[in-house]
Amino acid sequence: MEARLPHREPFLFLDEIVSITDRAVVARRVVRAEEPQFRGHYPGRPLMPGVLLCETVLQAGAYLMACKTNLDANMQGAPVVTRMNKVRFKRMVKPGDQLEISAEHVQSKLGAHYLQGRIHSDGKLVCDLEFAVMLVADVGDGA
Repeated sequence: MEARLPHREPFLFLDEIVSITDRAVVARRVVRAEEPQFRGHYPGRPLMPGVLLCETVLQAGAYLMACKTNLDANMQGAPVVTRMNKVRFKRMVKPGDQLEISAEHVQSKLGAHYLQGRIHSDGKLVCDLEFAVMLVADVGDGA
């Protein structure tokens, strides 16, 4: 996974890629109590922030697009999100939950790649969204 994604701990939210085709990817993740976001969201009642659920789906989509375009994580570039639409949160995610993350490529137009993503836990929909990414040649040097 690290060969295709620029993300690293503590901001890598995929544990493994289960399957990938030219059109879709399925990944898994176990949410762990020791993750840093739970120190403040919320103490004594840990709940995965919705924006991090979105990021989890976006990372699956980035992995799919990196594979489709043969983008290497060591290159100066990355799939960068340009929009999210129709984001819905259906269930709360807590430490110990096992997530199945899917992203499907819908179409590409004018350099933008449009995808749909979902997260399920225990077979139940947790989150779904539509999003777009562009492959950016240079994301900067971090300075």
